[in-house]
Amino acid sequence: RSYVEVGPMRSFVRSVDQAADGGELGTATDYYSGQYLSGVFGFGGFLAGTETFSVGLGLRFHYGLTDFVNDEGRTLGYPNPFHAPYSAEKATHPAFAEVMLEFNFGIGHWAKTSCGQRFKKAKRQ
Repeated sequence: RSYVEVGPMRSFVRSVDQAADGGELGTATDYYSGQYLSGVFGFGGFLAGTETFSVGLGLRFHYGLTDFVNDEGRTLGYPNPFHAPYSAEKATHPAFAEVMLEFNFGIGHWAKTSCGQRFKKAKRQ
């Protein structure tokens, strides 16, 4: 009926486009890491379902554990290269929040959505 998830995640970055003060800077991919490690925490649960269909809702939060700006970018003042340098160098950690709506549909003779069945059994007891 509900779940909690905790664990690591490795993100691979294809490109980074950056704008400052309303003007387009263009691609800044060379100044950011091509991959970084994040910690993930999520939770959610079953909303409704039948024998072959179920719906779930959840939240997931990601926080970058390693610096997103690489050494070259740090030398040039990224993530904000056109303003005065920072008084103290600090790491840049990406953070994301996701809302997940999950639909499970069992197709065929053997497929059934197990989340809905567990909920029905727990509700009868």
